[in-house]
Amino acid sequence: MNKIIDSDWPNGFCEELTKIIKCRYSKLQTTFHLDDLVEVLLHALSEGELEINILNSPPPKNQREAGWPYSHLNWLLESGLLNSDDSPIIVRGNNISWRRWNNETQLIINDLRKRKSIPKKKKVTNDRFEHNMEGKKLNDQQTLAIKAVDEYNLILISGGPGTGKTITISEMIRRVISLKQKIIVGLTAPTGKATRRLKETLQEDLNRILNNQHNVSVNLTCTTLHRLLEATPNGFRRNKEKPIELDLLIVDEMSMVDFSLFKALLDALPLETQLVLVGDPNQLPPIGTGAIWHILHQKQFEDSFKNCSIQLTKLYRNKGALALISSTLRKYDSSIFWKQLKEISKTDNVELHTEDINSTPPIVLEQLYEHLRKLNKTIKGIYRGKILIEENSLECSLKTLESLMVLCPNKKGFWGVEGIHRSLLGESLDKGVESWPEGTPVMCTQNQLDLDLSNGDIGLIVGQGVNRRILFRIISETSGLTTRLIHPARIKLLEPAFATTIHKSQGSEAKHVFLLWPEIHIDENPKDSENQCLNYKEKLLYTAITRAKERLDIITPFKQEL
Repeated sequence: MNKIIDSDWPNGFCEELTKIIKCRYSKLQTTFHLDDLVEVLLHALSEGELEINILNSPPPKNQREAGWPYSHLNWLLESGLLNSDDSPIIVRGNNISWRRWNNETQLIINDLRKRKSIPKKKKVTNDRFEHNMEGKKLNDQQTLAIKAVDEYNLILISGGPGTGKTITISEMIRRVISLKQKIIVGLTAPTGKATRRLKETLQEDLNRILNNQHNVSVNLTCTTLHRLLEATPNGFRRNKEKPIELDLLIVDEMSMVDFSLFKALLDALPLETQLVLVGDPNQLPPIGTGAIWHILHQKQFEDSFKNCSIQLTKLYRNKGALALISSTLRKYDSSIFWKQLKEISKTDNVELHTEDINSTPPIVLEQLYEHLRKLNKTIKGIYRGKILIEENSLECSLKTLESLMVLCPNKKGFWGVEGIHRSLLGESLDKGVESWPEGTPVMCTQNQLDLDLSNGDIGLIVGQGVNRRILFRIISETSGLTTRLIHPARIKLLEPAFATTIHKSQGSEAKHVFLLWPEIHIDENPKDSENQCLNYKEKLLYTAITRAKERLDIITPFKQEL
């Protein structure tokens, strides 16, 4: 079987950490139990999990001691390692975790509890609330979220794609504006593309809200978390000594926010600032350590944020098979998902294909060549021997660029990002952006705040020779949401973006998504009970399929005959 998810941690790293623990706690007997426990905990960290239930966890890849997991748990309880107040490992029942991350979690939870407990100064009647809705049809969950701004200083809103998060956010903003004569509102997300998508989806509603507030002074900004915190190579300029002055801050795509970034935000945000956190807990955890959004949705913290935590479940878009399979993956075992996928009609908006694992799937290359042809057609209006900026042509090119997305779990291999780019670009792949054909999608892979670019931003190569530029859609502090042509020499790191990893796709969407899933799934007996939380592999799959707005094609390998 072709595995797509393996532990990346080098054996040497696990061994060194084990040696440090053994050196610090010299009374520990020589044993391989600790080596196995360290490897499992490190692997969990690589998947965004800070705590594991040892009885439900598979053994480490390089298992050194037999009897997993019972002999390992018994050894840990009897070893004396847990007797010290500064023990590196904590055990709660069958759950084990690193003490450091347990302490970090508790600090963040305590901060959020304080924010929730701060009373709102002004409440309004239900009659006024209903009048402010301007006849919009909102479901009970959305209404509950909007009413929460009258009562809570902290609000958590969770929901998948198409559950009405955008209209809920815009109505929450209008609600807060209606209660004050002067207000400063901030909108933010962890990446540039997530922030731009937030701005794009809210733009019409925000314009309407601001135009109708004639007697209210409103300052509304939309920027990335790093820019909001004024990130520098040495840290963030915004902190407790230099706080962010806002009345309301809404943070979207919380599933992508890690511990360090979220802690920096809380340090820089006064307790009195109303904080609204929005995201989908079933998405992939962040690249950095600590999936705080997933932790906040664990059962042990439900009581802490009761009433101010609202789940949006009613779907308003992603109809048809897309809605069906994403709902199935959220609720049930993945075996049910694969079984359901096989039964979907080919006339629907989801289709399953099988291809040879030993070459890049021809169906994907055909789609990408056609995509490149369409892109080249749109950019003819931008360049005619010299730079000609025509706004309609720029927007047309960007819309075409965002119409197709090819996703891979891996970078390596025929079904990985690099394999696809090698198939399309050949030897020119290694020669850099000047050798890639006009119309090639490219990704900026490093934050460049001076250019308003973020790691993961996707642009388009336009022009030849001295006229070559990269077209991006950016959010500028002076111009707001706009397009920009940037000379490639000014961009530090660029790579082709015909295909991208699922992790890099977070915060973005496309009309049509191709997903290459190189693992051969095995038919299993489905579980009857609903899962409380997806495992890492299912989150990877869920994140990929929810990037599609209209159509999804999933490609898996042929099953080899035994």
